[in-house]
Amino acid sequence: MRDLKDIMLREYDIVHVNKNSAANILPLVIAKKNPKACIVVHSHNTKPSIGKMGMCAINYINRKKLYELSDVHLACSTEAGKWLYGDRKFELIPNGIDVQRFRFDGTIRREYRKKLGLGDDFTLVTVGRFNEQKNYERLISIFAEVVKGRGKAKLLMAGDGKMKEMIYEKARRLSLDDSVKFLGNRSDVDKLLMAADCFVMTSLYEGLPVSVIEAQASGLPVFVSEAVSDEAKIVPDFYHFSLEKSDEEIVDMILSCKKKTPDERLKSNEMVDESDFNIDATVRKLSEIYDNCRLYKNSMVYERNGERC
Repeated sequence: MRDLKDIMLREYDIVHVNKNSAANILPLVIAKKNPKACIVVHSHNTKPSIGKMGMCAINYINRKKLYELSDVHLACSTEAGKWLYGDRKFELIPNGIDVQRFRFDGTIRREYRKKLGLGDDFTLVTVGRFNEQKNYERLISIFAEVVKGRGKAKLLMAGDGKMKEMIYEKARRLSLDDSVKFLGNRSDVDKLLMAADCFVMTSLYEGLPVSVIEAQASGLPVFVSEAVSDEAKIVPDFYHFSLEKSDEEIVDMILSCKKKTPDERLKSNEMVDESDFNIDATVRKLSEIYDNCRLYKNSMVYERNGERC
């Protein structure tokens, strides 16, 4: 509480709080004590980042209070907004990316495939934390079926987390330790995506994952669980699968998709560039909201498009 007060009770115009749930609203309680600050809440997920049913229950109990403590209510997707605010009004702010950073480059692809020892193997990639949400045990099972169906294949896993050792052990038990590459936290995800042939996400729940947008900007075919919102779809070769389907059914979907040509991958990048997921569009939208926050503190009514948000 002391640390939060030290941070929040300064001369700020705006306090922007990013949340996965309403389980902990102490930052908002403290920020509300700052009479000069406009409080912005931004929902980024559809489940708590920690805890189980108890945290979900606290989210439902607290979200009315969270709404009342804040002045502006944002979400990365419709489902993330409903999770944090219920049926109350909120505004969507897409998770924008630097699209040009992910523009496909054949030279980088060849360099990284050689560096990673991929050869001509069909290569899947995923990006995310090694935690329960990402459901990587299931991903390893799916990849085992890919190897059976394709012969030679590789899986690139970028990220870190408490479940990494357990996932590694599962890959080893299935004799996949030479085929699954555990790459840790990376600053070159853009290049890893260029080296791959498709992107796979097996999450149990999601807000609107940035990595899915980045994969589309790199021109990859994208295969994601139904936990990923339809709002994440920008390019045509974006496919949902139910986690209730068998590994074999999911693999049939993945292997039926043809590898994209360089021109096709560049075309996908153009489509993302023209979408609301371009970071430039996100910055413009957020700047407008911040400008309206200043007006709000004078009028005490925050409006967007004629409606209180």
